[in-house]
Amino acid sequence: MKYKKREFLLLLLILIFALNANSIFASFETDQILLRILISDTSLVSRDLKITNTGTEATNIYINQKGLNNIAFINKSVLRINPGEYGLTSILFLPSYQGMDNLPGVYTGSIILSNGEIKNIPVVVEIESEGKIIDLTI
Repeated sequence: MKYKKREFLLLLLILIFALNANSIFASFETDQILLRILISDTSLVSRDLKITNTGTEATNIYINQKGLNNIAFINKSVLRINPGEYGLTSILFLPSYQGMDNLPGVYTGSIILSNGEIKNIPVVVEIESEGKIIDLTI
């Protein structure tokens, strides 16, 4: 079991590097490299994402999600950020949206930031049943 956990963590690190390899020299940075969300099937969670313009010109950052339909909703999908400044957006995670209930389980996707350059932030959302009795992490 311990071997599988190490293997999973190694694969996750490789995934993070692969998704962000094209953005090592990007003109913007984020305060998150991975979002891991644990949520019950009857609640909601909001996470702020801070994006800093490290370039020399003002830029529009476009924010989208992939693979998390009906789970992740982005507050501001476009941010105009001046050089050396930052912008904030919130991402709302809902296990149920417009009558579409997502079953308890693990869902993966990414937040995609772009301004001509692309940066991906992997997202792992774990939806737990509200009636859960034991919380066991191995």
